[in-house]
Amino acid sequence: MTFSVVSGPGRIWTTHNGDPANDNPRDVTWVPAYHGLARAFVRVTADTASPLWHRRRLLEVDLDGGHADSIQVAAEGDEAAATTDIVLSAKGPNMAAVQLTIPVSASLDKLPRAVAAKAV
Repeated sequence: MTFSVVSGPGRIWTTHNGDPANDNPRDVTWVPAYHGLARAFVRVTADTASPLWHRRRLLEVDLDGGHADSIQVAAEGDEAAATTDIVLSAKGPNMAAVQLTIPVSASLDKLPRAVAAKAV
């Protein structure tokens, strides 16, 4: 399976297939399926929820080994950047590409921990 980000503030961080003996490189956008399973981990590349001073500081820190596109700094109040969803494409041999949309939000109330706390 080959994964790619079609649009939005994201990039493929790593892939895996659940095979404990899988020794494929971790920094590629492809992975062979293992018992029908292939995974891509997508990392958001835009931070619009943190204060502007914090986002600017992140640009000065090497967060992920030299990937210059690791963080995009949006202007204060730039709602368009905060709400652009990530569209992911997955394609395998002899199969049509499929797309998946990953919603993106700048709201701290929509973080997984905040959502889980509300469910309790």
